[in-house]
Amino acid sequence: MTDSKIRLETFRIPENTWKDFVAKARSNGDNASSILLNTVHAYLANQLNSPAPAPDPAIANFHPLIF
Repeated sequence: MTDSKIRLETFRIPENTWKDFVAKARSNGDNASSILLNTVHAYLANQLNSPAPAPDPAIANFHPLIF
């Protein structure tokens, strides 16, 4: 499926976790956006399990608004 519109979305993630994620992606010759998009597609195709509860107390009780 090809999306006709591309949206810029935001989410909460601890700063150090994000920095580590971006650094690992780059070290593997990838980028954060492509990894996140591939993960979303895999989840939609039921190729991923439901996410585990957030281990970081800073985001454990965060309830996102879904638009």
